Amino acid sequence: MRNTIEDKDKLAEKLSADDKTTIADAISEAEEWLNSNDDADKDALQEQMKDLQKICDPIIATIYNAQGYQGGGSEDEEFEDL
Repeated sequence: MRNTIEDKDKLAEKLSADDKTTIADAISEAEEWLNSNDDADKDALQEQMKDLQKICDPIIATIYNAQGYQGGGSEDEEFEDL
């Protein structure tokens, strides 16, 4: 996701500054949680991922919808770069 908001070949130029900040802040919070909870179980990790997706997915979906994107990839593809 971080690469998505920074890489001009991806969506960086299509995102507003506010959207980039929202995503970057969400990623930072998730990273802080991970660093503080290195012994977290799978369920806790999945819950954190869902929380991050709740913030990022609507922003990314708006960009894709505006472009008429009809991709068949999974929603989780954008989070592989975390």
